[in-house]
Amino acid sequence: VAVNHDGYVKRYLSDGIKRVIDTSKVVTGAAKDGTPLDLELSLVEIQSDSYHVFVGYLRDMRKLTELNLLVQLGETIRHTSPSPLITIDGSGIIQNFNAAAEEVFGFTEDHVRGRNVRILMPDEVSEKHDSYIKSFIARNGEGSKLLAP
Repeated sequence: VAVNHDGYVKRYLSDGIKRVIDTSKVVTGAAKDGTPLDLELSLVEIQSDSYHVFVGYLRDMRKLTELNLLVQLGETIRHTSPSPLITIDGSGIIQNFNAAAEEVFGFTEDHVRGRNVRILMPDEVSEKHDSYIKSFIARNGEGSKLLAP
């Protein structure tokens, strides 16, 4: 890419077709020691009567790439776990419901997502469940995790 850089600029200046200007794309850069770097490049053009410049914004994608891998791993575990996995938000609303949960409870994920987890409990437990959540959050803080055995 680096050897072609000047050609890209010349081609744009001659034909005016924006192939990378006003876009973002992931490119490979190199650190001082030669280590490849995944970077997001956003390129804009700034023009006036007295000057014409191109400004490239680079964002290091290594942390984002790492985060994406962790998210993919979590999704793989969720989808392939033989144990029912259900995630809810702080209000008890079901966010995720894996295949094992579908098999145990008899509901599809589409049916339960967005509904309160109380639908999976007998009345004597479901009546108190929201207060259990509030109590848990009061003791542990918003965003705390509870993993049931």
